[in-house]
Amino acid sequence: MKNITSEKKTVVRSAATKEEQARNAMYAFFKSNRESMPANITTQREFILARLVAGAEVAETFVQAIAQANALVEIKPLPKFHIIQVKRSPAKAA
Repeated sequence: MKNITSEKKTVVRSAATKEEQARNAMYAFFKSNRESMPANITTQREFILARLVAGAEVAETFVQAIAQANALVEIKPLPKFHIIQVKRSPAKAA
């Protein structure tokens, strides 16, 4: 008699299940890397979910999302301050 072993593979049966798995993966990665995330990473939520549902790797997806979030931040130069010295004339004698 032969010994037959089988391995169970996770089979995603519906788009809703895929999206739920993508959300779980996104949340788990975000939770474990929260300190390194930019404040505006939430603007990339739909991008992250779409990539994960398509089968992209979680870490690589977040790298791309962070790059896009950082590109959204407009960097403004600091204003230049000029020091103006006022020369006062000596008091007039009366």
